[in-house]
Amino acid sequence: MKKVMIPCFIIYFLLYVMIPMYGAFDTEAFDTASRFPSRLLIQYTPDPTAVPTPTPVTTVDVTVIDFGTKEPLSGARVEIRYHDGFSTIGHTASTGKLSITYYSDRTITSVTVSKDGYDTLVAEEIGSGVFELSVTIPDPDNCYEVSGTVSRRDTGSPLEGVVIRLRSYHNEAWEYANTETGASGDYSLTAYTGKTAIILIGKTGYAPYSVEIEPGTHTIDVSLEPDLPGTGEVWVYPAGQTVPLYERFTIEIHANTGNRKLAAYGFHVRYNTNILSLNFGVGTDGVVAGPDGFVSATDANTPGDKIISGFDTTGTGPGEDIHIVTVNFIALATGTSDIDLIVNDIVDPFTFTIGTPAGTGGSVTVSTPALGDVNRDGRIGIVDALLVARCYVSGDTSILDTALADVNHDGRIDIVDALRIAQYDVGLISRF
Repeated sequence: MKKVMIPCFIIYFLLYVMIPMYGAFDTEAFDTASRFPSRLLIQYTPDPTAVPTPTPVTTVDVTVIDFGTKEPLSGARVEIRYHDGFSTIGHTASTGKLSITYYSDRTITSVTVSKDGYDTLVAEEIGSGVFELSVTIPDPDNCYEVSGTVSRRDTGSPLEGVVIRLRSYHNEAWEYANTETGASGDYSLTAYTGKTAIILIGKTGYAPYSVEIEPGTHTIDVSLEPDLPGTGEVWVYPAGQTVPLYERFTIEIHANTGNRKLAAYGFHVRYNTNILSLNFGVGTDGVVAGPDGFVSATDANTPGDKIISGFDTTGTGPGEDIHIVTVNFIALATGTSDIDLIVNDIVDPFTFTIGTPAGTGGSVTVSTPALGDVNRDGRIGIVDALLVARCYVSGDTSILDTALADVNHDGRIDIVDALRIAQYDVGLISRF
């Protein structure tokens, strides 16, 4: 009998105690807490959040090697295009391998593999695999073999470090090949490009040389002429000036390009914003092109630091005094502000630096207008006397600064003030 009671007790325990704790029964309908008050009632509730279906993806493994040597090619460009117009681009590692993962519901239409110096390979409807690139065989009809020596014209001594640049328009883009002269001034250059090319030979401090050539073998010996004295200097004009308070005034930026044309430049103009302000109502933020120059863009990263740049592919000049730009200012407060000029770039149409670039700044002193200087031009003269006389006759006070017109301090502006200003102008009186 005891053997029968033990299994029954176990079954009873499982049915009435353990199973309700895991949601098999409603805990309110069958309350076990009255039997086991120390046990917490737990009711299981299924998680209503739907489990997202993972997006199917596929990985393409590409290996790119040299057709002749079978060595892996690093940096090869791999573009995979899909039927929906999308594409994925990557570059092979040093092992020549690249893995690209994409949505598996897309169908690959083509794989394009390319690398400089190799023929481009296009595979249709192929994903993973090994792609062998063949070295591009240059067209002998587009071969340029150029050699020669470069010397200094005035002394005949060889020039080291001269840049030799072959430029040609080919395959709808500009192509370049470069080399430099050695210690003996010699150079050699081989390139495959378009049907015509330009050889540019230049060095900082020398006027460059250029010539157009066609494919073939060429020997070009060149003597470069040193830049003229002062070539590359850029300066502010006038170097110093005094202007009345609230006056609008200008500074000019000039350059000496020697016997070269100016094609591009980049300057910083720095000033004291407590004393001066750019006259933004003129030109491009206060900057206008000079009669010999041009302006492409201006910017001000920080107050008091105006960046001015420009380029003209045909160039302007040459000359020893080219007026490039004019900068317009307003005098805000009395005092003296330095005008610092920093030259970042100044180059010719062949992008060679012009001379040895150097910037020379200036200064502006803002003064309180003097009594009698009714037009606030910084001097007292017959024009001021005429303006006072005109104001007296017409009653139009807008033509002058009334605070500076009453030179005899009698509280009114009349013909006597005009007479005294005229006397001051001719030296009959020395003060008011």
